[in-house]
Amino acid sequence: SLDDTKLYAIHKIIGFSILILVLFRVSYRITHKYPKMLVTLSKPEKILSKLMHEILYVFMLLTPI
Repeated sequence: SLDDTKLYAIHKIIGFSILILVLFRVSYRITHKYPKMLVTLSKPEKILSKLMHEILYVFMLLTPI
């Protein structure tokens, strides 16, 4: 129906907009330095922190797709 077509179009526009914003965020992250880790963090905490950030970026890219 017409309502379903409109909703689908809105859904696509919002998803595409989010994807563009995420791509801008990823490109910014690639071109700028990481903030320094806190000195008080242990080595496993630093590794987990970096891993979780990378996982979050993967999910940000996959969500609008």
